[in-house]
Amino acid sequence: MRQGLLRNSRYSPGNMDRESLENLFVGRHDAMEDVLSRVTRSLRSLEKHYILLVGPRGSGKTHFLALAYHRLMDQVEVADAHDSVAVAMLNEEEWGVASFLDLVVRILRALADQAMNLDAEIAEIYDRFSKDSADAEGFAAELGALDAELAARIRACWPGPTTYLVPNTRFGEHITGGRDTVAVRVPGHAQARALARTFGGPLVSTSANRSGEPPCLDAEAVSAALGDAVDCVLPGTVGERGAPSRIVDARSGETLR
Repeated sequence: MRQGLLRNSRYSPGNMDRESLENLFVGRHDAMEDVLSRVTRSLRSLEKHYILLVGPRGSGKTHFLALAYHRLMDQVEVADAHDSVAVAMLNEEEWGVASFLDLVVRILRALADQAMNLDAEIAEIYDRFSKDSADAEGFAAELGALDAELAARIRACWPGPTTYLVPNTRFGEHITGGRDTVAVRVPGHAQARALARTFGGPLVSTSANRSGEPPCLDAEAVSAALGDAVDCVLPGTVGERGAPSRIVDARSGETLR
């Protein structure tokens, strides 16, 4: 049940025994009582509580959670409520969580050893909910300038690795270069879509390489090729395609790349 709480150090609080956690816990007893009270009410009634613990690295958040887990399980044992309680213990650092869907999948994976056949269902859940055709509505204005049948075909292939050149209806010259068309895509990469969703609209992007050079296919290659020209490289994983997206002129059907 405590799978993956902490893996980076044998001295991390998540790897300590209950007695040591109790002996080292000082100064946050009121906070602990409040958190456990809220969690208990969430378990026993329709009154649900969602708690966010915030603090700098080393301030005791993992210690607090590890001890809260033990004390909560004491209450579950007394109430004989094991069948109605499941605790998902995630890694202290969960890289690659770029959306709510990613978080749900990580939680399900942490619970997989407690639920039969859950492992087999996780991939299906991720595939089903990551392919949301409504994402294409971010380009409704551009698709609306096309024939309805053509627009429907484009929507059907997104999210995916194909970029379409469509009539420009709203973007400035700093994006189009003065052309009357603009290249748009809803990517199949969940982290890229989550970044756009967090921003609140389409993102202006370019290939991860300098003009005339081959595309960079991982973070190390991007850092080596672009260096200080890039302010930040987000941690995560690259897609499985292994090549740049295909570019198609929507009106002519010509493949440009």
